[in-house]
Amino acid sequence: ITVEATDGSGVSTTITCKVIEHTNPTDIEIQGKNRVRKDEKYTYTVKYTPEDANINKDVKWTVNDEEIATINSETGEVEGKKAGKVTITASLKKIENVVATKEIEVYYENPTTAEPSAIVTTNSIEVENRQTNEYAEIVKVEYGISENGKDWRWQESNKFEGLTEDKEYKIKTRATDENGAT
Repeated sequence: ITVEATDGSGVSTTITCKVIEHTNPTDIEIQGKNRVRKDEKYTYTVKYTPEDANINKDVKWTVNDEEIATINSETGEVEGKKAGKVTITASLKKIENVVATKEIEVYYENPTTAEPSAIVTTNSIEVENRQTNEYAEIVKVEYGISENGKDWRWQESNKFEGLTEDKEYKIKTRATDENGAT
C-alpha cells in the first residue's frame, strides 16, 4: 500500500501488509490419560482440527459427576474425588456444536501391605493387622493360618486357639477397603 500526502509536498511512503486468513476449528479431541487416582490433579488439553486453526479456540470444560471428579472450567484440570467413572466435556466457547467428550476413571490405590505382628503363646497366636490405605477406609480384615503355606483357613477373629505345640504355622492378614479392593 502506498500513501501519498495530499498537500502537494510529494511526500509518500509504502507500507507492506500481510493478510492472514482466519481459520476456525471445525473439530476438537480431548488429549490425556484415561485414569486419574483419587486426590490426583491432572490437566487435559484439546487437539484442534484443522491444526492451523488460529481463532475462537477458547474451551469450556465440564464434568458430569462432581462427586467423582471436579474440573476447572477454564484450564481443564481434573481432580479425582472418589472411585468411579465420569465423562469430561470440552466445548468451544464461541462456536456451537464443536464438542468432545472423554470417559475417565477415578481409582484408589490398593491397601498397602505390612507383615502382621503376632503374640505367640503355647497353643495360640494373636495377630495384629498393620495394613493401611491412605485412599480408602479399610472395612474388613481377615486373618489366615496355614500349616503348609498353601491351604489357608480364613477367619474374622485375630486369635487362633487350640494350636499344636512345637508346630510351625504361617499367618497372613487380608484387608478389604470400601471400594472392594483387597
